[in-house]
Amino acid sequence: MSVAKRSRSLAPADLMTVLARLVREPNLPLLDRWFSQQEEAKNGSLWEQVRLAVLLSEAYVRALEPRGSAPLGWEEARQLLRPHLAGWATFAVAAQVGLPSASPTRMGPAPMGPGDDPTRWGLPAWLLAEWQRRVTLSGWTDEGAAFLQGQVTPPGLHVRFCGPEASRALEEWRQGGGRVTEVLEGVWRAQGPRSVFSLEAWKRGAVEIQDAASYEAARLAGARPGQAVWDVCAGRGGKTSVLAEEMAGKGALWATDVAEFKLTELKKRVARAGWQNVRVQWWDGRSVPPLPREAQLRGGFDRVIVDAPCSASGTWRRDPDARYRLNPGVLKALEDKQATLLQHGWEALRPGGLLTYITCSWLPRENEDQVLKFEKRVGNKARRRVERLLGLPAYDANTMFLCQWEKHVEPRL
Repeated sequence: MSVAKRSRSLAPADLMTVLARLVREPNLPLLDRWFSQQEEAKNGSLWEQVRLAVLLSEAYVRALEPRGSAPLGWEEARQLLRPHLAGWATFAVAAQVGLPSASPTRMGPAPMGPGDDPTRWGLPAWLLAEWQRRVTLSGWTDEGAAFLQGQVTPPGLHVRFCGPEASRALEEWRQGGGRVTEVLEGVWRAQGPRSVFSLEAWKRGAVEIQDAASYEAARLAGARPGQAVWDVCAGRGGKTSVLAEEMAGKGALWATDVAEFKLTELKKRVARAGWQNVRVQWWDGRSVPPLPREAQLRGGFDRVIVDAPCSASGTWRRDPDARYRLNPGVLKALEDKQATLLQHGWEALRPGGLLTYITCSWLPRENEDQVLKFEKRVGNKARRRVERLLGLPAYDANTMFLCQWEKHVEPRL
């Protein structure tokens, strides 16, 4: 395909081509990834509308949402989806130019009202009970409506301009036509014609891409210079980079994960930022690893951060079709893993140290329920210091949960 063809805005005919291709797929694709790979889908704003039209349509939900323990088969689902292609395309084009339209989706053009059906906003029906528990536990009224309505719009690109070159990095972004809006102190929503990756400041490690809720969670972990810190599920290193900053390069920060490909990305991130106190190591997650010397001398780690594998329900704004890949069996397996990782983190923590449990989930089963089960296991040895939801609906970001405990120091006899 020529360059001119690739840069051309998506037209209605192209929309129909892409959507028809979708329902010809022999197997159910991961929708976000699949759309991003289509040559025609280069118009970002229109693509967002197409994605929402498909993801929140009643036909798509009926096809993919679990019934019991399994969703409808893809072959049968394709037959349900075909009649809706033209409606999705029409909605997407109308929404992009701001025209009122009879939406083919359950999203609808009207704001949420009292007693409205949460599934209209993309909540899987089998999680309705969890949603009601969340509303009750958090004491939500208007906040609940804001949360659900926020699920149909992504929070945008969040960046941090960090280190001694932060001001210079921000100025470079603005000189290239970029705009920023502060989401949370230290985190900005960035918009503009340039890619963040093209900035010289990015190459020097003065710019980080990180959701605001993730940044706040890492800050609340309380890492300090000179400490021994274990980032248990470090992933690609978003929180690791914040912990390293909080430690000012002093002390020792262990970053572990079971996924080696994520650790490869983490190593690149650490190298770009220039942190010398980060130790990256693969770990199988099955038992407490041998404590490094710095932790042994203290009787354990000063800080342990368990950013546990979870449903990722708090990130559905950025990965919308993930809600339809979750089912009760997967959720139960994740809960078991969360409990195991919490116990490992607790055993590696020194008396007087802080254990921070984080999920990118709003489901009480993965959050408040895990907190209570953990405290029942360890008894009064754990003193709860902080428990809260971060991000949406308080501010425009992912939604995350955090709980932190201090390990009781046994009195000397």
